[in-house]
Amino acid sequence: MRLGIGAVVALAAAIALGVGVAEATIPAADGTIHGCRALDGGTLRVIDSATSATCDAGSEVPLDWNITGARGPTGPTGPQGPSGFQGPLGQTGGDASSGYEQVSASFTTGGNGNGTGEADCPNGKRGGVEAQTQTYPTASRPTDDGGGWVVTMRGSGNRQYSVYAICVTATAKGGGQ
Repeated sequence: MRLGIGAVVALAAAIALGVGVAEATIPAADGTIHGCRALDGGTLRVIDSATSATCDAGSEVPLDWNITGARGPTGPTGPQGPSGFQGPLGQTGGDASSGYEQVSASFTTGGNGNGTGEADCPNGKRGGVEAQTQTYPTASRPTDDGGGWVVTMRGSGNRQYSVYAICVTATAKGGGQ
């Protein structure tokens, strides 16, 4: 029997359609592959669980594989790996500081409990502040030239207080000050 070109094309389309359906439903959505094993001879066949296909209860037993089980315990840590390659040289760092120094000056609040004190850093250094006393600061700022620190205090009259400037040599990129 000889098939015409139309019959061959129709047969090829039917085969392709059948394979497309099988690909779309086997394995199942959860990844499990369902099949049957013949009791006599052990022949295996895959079935599509999305259809009414089942194993023959008298001559086959169901068999599923590719089932995802419970996660097992974490295994032991592996051995140390080899050292990596030397990386490229990094970029030049930003501004830096050096020459840490603490400068202090003591002052006494006026009879009204108010006072202003200033601690100045040595030439070329910049400062921050720390105040220790039984009074409390109401203002704390760098001096206008940035070379020291000014603190305005409030508290009881005639109290002694100290202003501490933490001074460093601050260098900008390129070595300027």
